[in-house]
Formats: sequence, C-alpha cells, structure tokens
Amino acid sequence: MQIHQVVAGTVAAHGVTEMFGLMGDANMLYVTGFIDDHGGRFVPVADERSSVLMAGAHAMAGGSVGVATVTHGPAVTNVVTALIEHVRGRVPLVLITGDTPGDRDYVQWVDLRAVAGLAGAGYERVWSAGTAGADVAHAFRRAVAERRPVILDVPYDVLEHDGSAVRTVESPSPQRLHPDPASVARAAEEIARSERVVILAGRGAVLSGARESIIALADHLGAPLSTSLLAKDYFRGHRLDLGASGAIATPVAQKWLREADCVVAFGASLNKYTAAGGDVLRAHRVIHVDTDPARFGAFTPVTVPVVGDARVVADQLRSHLSPRDGQAWTEELEAALSGLSPFEGWDDMSDDETIDLRTAMITLDRVAPRRRNLVTDVGRFMRVPWKYVHVDDPMGFVHSVNYGSIGLGLATAMGVSTARRDRLTLAVLGDGGLMQSAAELSTLATQQLPTAVVVANDGAYGAEWRKLTSYGVDPRHSLNRWPDLVEVAAGFGIAGRTVRSVEDLEALSEDLATLTRPLLVDVRMNPSIEVSETGR
Repeated sequence: MQIHQVVAGTVAAHGVTEMFGLMGDANMLYVTGFIDDHGGRFVPVADERSSVLMAGAHAMAGGSVGVATVTHGPAVTNVVTALIEHVRGRVPLVLITGDTPGDRDYVQWVDLRAVAGLAGAGYERVWSAGTAGADVAHAFRRAVAERRPVILDVPYDVLEHDGSAVRTVESPSPQRLHPDPASVARAAEEIARSERVVILAGRGAVLSGARESIIALADHLGAPLSTSLLAKDYFRGHRLDLGASGAIATPVAQKWLREADCVVAFGASLNKYTAAGGDVLRAHRVIHVDTDPARFGAFTPVTVPVVGDARVVADQLRSHLSPRDGQAWTEELEAALSGLSPFEGWDDMSDDETIDLRTAMITLDRVAPRRRNLVTDVGRFMRVPWKYVHVDDPMGFVHSVNYGSIGLGLATAMGVSTARRDRLTLAVLGDGGLMQSAAELSTLATQQLPTAVVVANDGAYGAEWRKLTSYGVDPRHSLNRWPDLVEVAAGFGIAGRTVRSVEDLEALSEDLATLTRPLLVDVRMNPSIEVSETGR
C-alpha cells in the first residue's frame, strides 16, 4: 500500500464522506483514491480558499471534522484568510496538502509550518513510511482536541512510497464533563441570593444538547432565556425567550438583561459582541459554565466559574435550587414580548426603486420555509438578517465574520448546504462580497445546492459610503459599476430575480418553498439608508 492510499484510506476510516478542494500534483492521487476506492465524494471548487471555507462550514453545520485539500505552494498561501477565519471560529478541520518536490530552487516551495503558524493553525506531517497512518490519524485527533484547523503535510516526494496501514483516531465514546460539586453548590448559592436571574446559552450549549435541561432550569426559577449569536433562536417559541443578547438584541431584551442581577451563561464565550462591550452584562453576579476553563474571564468578569457540560450542570443546579415563579417581573416581560413587533423603533425607507433591507429581511423571514439554514457574509448589512431572519435550529446558522473579511460567505453557505441538504439555505451576501467570490457560482450550479443567494445590493461598499459621508467626503467614490447580477447568475446557469419591493419578495414564496437548485435574489437597496444601527 502506497502512502497516498494510506492517506485516502485513513481519511475515509474517520467517517469522512465529503472532501472539498482543488486538485493538483500534491493531492490528485489521494483525492482520486478517496473517490474510487472508498466511495467518497469530492466537491471541486473554483478558488482554493473556498475549499477551506466549505469544509469548515460543513463541520460547523454537521458537528464533525471538515476536510479540505489543495495542492502545494501558491494554493496553500491562497487559503490563509480562510484558515484564519476558522482558527478564530474554533472549527475542527484538516487541510491536506504537501511539501513540494525536493529541488533546491523549486519555484512553488513555501514553508508550510510557517504558514500554519501565521494562520494560528496546527501543523502535522507524514514523517515516514512506517508512521503514515498514525500521522494522518494524529492530525484528526488534534483538530478535534484543539478545536482548530490543522495543516497536514504529505510531501510530494513520499506519495508513492510504500506506507503503513490505515489508522483511525481511537476516540472514546461521547463523554460529558461533570463539574466539581463545590462549584455547583457555590453557583446555586449565588443564584438563590439573586432576584432577577437571566439564563443565557451559547453554541456550547447547543453542541451539548442542553436545550431541555436549560429550559427546565429557567422554568424552575421563573427566569427569562437569552442566547449568544451562535445559539440564535435556540429558545424560540418559549414564552420568556428574549432572543439574542448583545447589540442585536431587541429593546425588550436589552432592558431585561440590564436589569438582571444574575446571568447564568452556558457554553457562551461572553465576548464583547454577546455583552455589547459589557453594556448588557452588567449583572452583579455572572455564573459561567463551560468545558474550557480558558474561557472564564476572557471577556467578561465572572463571579463563579463552573467547568462542566452545559446539560449536566443545568440539571445539577435545578436540583440544588428551590422553585420560584418570577411573579411580577416575568409577568411584565411576557406582556412586553407578546406586543413586540419587528418594525418597532425605525421607519421603513423603501421607495419606488429600492427596498429597505430591514423590510426585505422581515418579509424574507415570513415567506421562506421555516426549515432553513442562514449564512451571512461580512458587511454593514449583516446585522439585519441576524436580527430579523430566524432559523429552526442554531446548527443551521453560520457566519463568516470571525476575521472580518468580505467575500467568504458564498463558499461558507455552500458548505452548510452540503451538510444540510434537507432544507433551504439562505445566503445573505453584499454585492461586493458576491463579486469577490463570483467564480464559485459555477460550483453552486454544478452541485445543484438548494441555496437562495440573497444579495444586499446597494451598488457600493456600504460601510465606506457611510464613513466617507461622516468625513464630509463625497460618498459616490464608493459606488461600483457592477454588471446586472441576475445576468451574471444566468451565465452560470442559475436563475435570478430582481427585488425592489415587498411584493417582489412575496412572489418568490412558492419558489423558495420548493427550491431544489440555486436561485439568486438581487435585492436593490439605497446606499444612503443606514441600516447598521441594529448592532453587531
């Protein structure tokens, strides 16, 4: 068995069924082996960075390890931005590439270990014929344990050497981390001393499957529920659901979070976005539950840290605490939530030629199927879908904002759609971000993914329009002369629609309900209308 066969077999042995990438000298042997010998599916992309973005999004939406592969040299440097995005998003991913042929002046050589260090990723290498299977398996082990991408270097010169047998990670059965009883008791004491408790869940709680246990604790205490952005809509439908915390919170949520005297956070980093710079988490007591102790105090001061699984700790806290009903506080909140309208606090600025993006997103939320994924790119528009477009499962919500680079959203959406093909994916991008990644429309068309690419098209780089205006400079310098986006989509074999009104969006209801192939929706906006006050 040659080393390239060991690589393909070890990847498949880890339960990987889909690999994303672009073939070249460094990887074509194990890519074709993965397909032909192991029945794997290889999703070819137009741009190398898209392979990493798709693999990472597939991992986030599917709760697995993503696998991407590119050839050596410039292919690796092309993916650095995507790697940083997933390093900062703590995504378990293996990027398989390889060192160039061992010529002194090989034109495409680059130091792969240094590239990994630049991005903050891990680095592993196939060291010898005798260790090949173990080396590949170790890259998977590190990706899971460290929750970050790992570059796996399979040098070109060893691909056809005889290698060791296929290896898999010796993963234990899923285990829940049980907390120190003393820390649970101390947390319960702090909660018992509090009068206005709010319970907040993050993506860690979602991965734990802690929803019912956290709701049971909240009902036991008569406490409202909130989430971080990455746990978006986790408690949607509960009578005391505040929705997301932070600057995208509704006025009702902001008020109740500020007035709380205790916040119990499960599996949330409590970063500056969740805490709105600390403004909405000024509670006297913060109980922070997480499996990673490095999270405690990283962004928000913590009164009692509890190292443990969210579901386990929620159940143990409930057993320590006496029930209470919240009385007048929660009755007032229920009344406020029942009267809450998404149109509250702003004026619709739509006109005959353009639609206010807030109105567009509220309408999209209404006309699109309930079972959906939501993915957003970076741009001043992004906060609007975060606030107004809901999902039925937080695992279906993914953004590409961790590194602040525009143009990553389309490939991210394709990765989510690949992992969750049973539902519509709404990919909300800016016009600039779409044009930066337009080549990937070919991949979207080829894969026939059920994805509606919704373009917030103001014909400009909107953030620059706003900033130039604030500087007293003519904002028209930020305008762009794009081709008609519907015609661009048609060139790739993708149907498109232009939207200028609520009626235009409502006319898409049936198309969205039965979508089995890509659709581009070009939402025309006025760049002078500021929509970013909805917060991050």
